[in-house]
Amino acid sequence: MIYCHLGYAAWLMSSLTRVSAIDLDINSTESIQNAATIQVTNLLSNSTIDGSVSPLSDDPFHGVKDEASVYITLLAFWDTTKNSNYNNLVIDRMDSQRPTIFNSSYNSTNTRPSTAIWGLAAMTAAEVGFPTDSSESWFNCAVNLHSKLMWKSGHFCTDGLSPDSQNLIGQQFGYLTGTYFQLTSRIAYASSGEQRRFFADRASAVWSWSVKNHILNESDWTINSLVAGMDNNTACFVLKDWRLASSYGLWLSGAAYMFKMVSCLRREVLLALLFEFSCCSFCRPKGSIEC
Repeated sequence: MIYCHLGYAAWLMSSLTRVSAIDLDINSTESIQNAATIQVTNLLSNSTIDGSVSPLSDDPFHGVKDEASVYITLLAFWDTTKNSNYNNLVIDRMDSQRPTIFNSSYNSTNTRPSTAIWGLAAMTAAEVGFPTDSSESWFNCAVNLHSKLMWKSGHFCTDGLSPDSQNLIGQQFGYLTGTYFQLTSRIAYASSGEQRRFFADRASAVWSWSVKNHILNESDWTINSLVAGMDNNTACFVLKDWRLASSYGLWLSGAAYMFKMVSCLRREVLLALLFEFSCCSFCRPKGSIEC
């Protein structure tokens, strides 16, 4: 569950030519490693991956920088297989963010919520011990980025994450809020002392705000894709109730990190119920979750 974006990144790259078949024995570590190698090679076979430009186009549906999802996948690939063929690409592209969103002195007004996915990539790099020549750790990169994502405390629809652009004021996306929630939860889990308390409290606040504003529905454990509202004193209303697999993965993984922290006992209940609903939805012949 840590690498919830694996399937999502694969979906993003599904249009690329696949050059090898996969023979997988789920009971064999070697078979799994070999299958991962074949899959990653196939996925990137048609890409220009010299490190100077993104090998992929961003996803217009979510409006986020999905390039980072690929590096989350490649970081998990390296950690699983120890195959370093793509390490230079990951390092080059991740390091390209150090002067801006990973930099503590970067102007926060230029940082959009959609860049939070890069924070998840940095946290993945920190968790798997991915090498870096920089004096700034991957964990600190994630913390620096998080500090630039503007969260407005409150109870109403005009609170929460600041929008990517002025024409999105009053709209809140389940995917983007879920990305922010997971990033906050992962930083909390990797922290200690007052820093852990700060991020754990923020993650809990994001969850509570999302319930009050109908992104999360704790009665039937659904996650809505888009809510909206312009009134300063009212909650959001549901604008689009699409069930997106990517959103469920983000929220479920974030809840798992909160569950790991003994100070967040309520997360255990939320995790169990959310996981149960997600699994049931995926397993239905005509499930309601859309990939």
